[in-house]
Amino acid sequence: MSAINVNSITGRTGSHGPVLTGVTTVSSILHVGGGVTVTGVSTFNNNVTVTGGNVGIGTDNPTYQLQVFNDNIPASLRLQYGSNTGFDVQQMIDGSAQVWNVDNTDLKFATNDQERLRITSAGRVGVNTTTVSAGVNVAVAGTIRVEDTTDATQYLTINHQGIDFQNTGAGSSSTATSHLLDDYEEGTWTPTYVPQNNSFTSITYDPIVRGKYQKIGNTVYVQAFIRTDALTKGTASGFIFVGGLPFLPFSGSGHNHVISLGSVDGWAGDMPDSAMTSSGNIFAFYYRTTANGATSVLEVDDMGGGADDNQVYLSGHYSIN
Repeated sequence: MSAINVNSITGRTGSHGPVLTGVTTVSSILHVGGGVTVTGVSTFNNNVTVTGGNVGIGTDNPTYQLQVFNDNIPASLRLQYGSNTGFDVQQMIDGSAQVWNVDNTDLKFATNDQERLRITSAGRVGVNTTTVSAGVNVAVAGTIRVEDTTDATQYLTINHQGIDFQNTGAGSSSTATSHLLDDYEEGTWTPTYVPQNNSFTSITYDPIVRGKYQKIGNTVYVQAFIRTDALTKGTASGFIFVGGLPFLPFSGSGHNHVISLGSVDGWAGDMPDSAMTSSGNIFAFYYRTTANGATSVLEVDDMGGGADDNQVYLSGHYSIN
């Protein structure tokens, strides 16, 4: 069937309807060379309504410039380029809204003609960055500020330098200063026995000797187990220390830190009942000279030389410079 090519459509007064001028037969369905102007309410194919400058799809009374309505399936608007599947904006049957990228590609948001937020095809989120590395769920280029729900002056900030705690919260001293938590680390360390003078001829440690630590800011938390299976003292003498601490303790006057001991066993002389950091990355063992007497530093001569000797479990924390 042939179609109609119309150069213009003009209306006439009286009982006559519109007049088609410049009509020719062409292969297209309908072509109007001078364009079409629609006034009033017009309905196309019983589904698209144009009225008052508003376009309604699925509604004959649109109140917005473009309004899509459906009453039995989600109302959807799809944008599609070329062979891509498309991008949907939807309101679901339960009233929830969806922004849905059907393709396996990133979803981007921008303001002031600059990208501000990106959700990658893998579900990772980037804020002010276009790169979100594998293994990262949320990447932020800048600073995150977390505020109290009722008082915005109570907050902390997080950035690549650390966590900054403001100092005006309840219970804070008026003279306190804000502190930056910029260091956290955890790992293992190997405790060893160190004599004050000379070295042991030989020392064999139990295979399960071990130590762990956590470093938070300038505070180090340590725990360890140490025990020997054989010891030849030789010319070693003086006080006995435990070495191998993962960080050098703060050495200022009056800043020694006490280390707690537990399950002490297998010593030939006096038994250690406490320990205290010393200069260098070591701490010394102490014992009480009498039940209620003063403490004294444990010595090499107090150590046993057999299997499963010189056993100590220890735990504590200390400050670093």
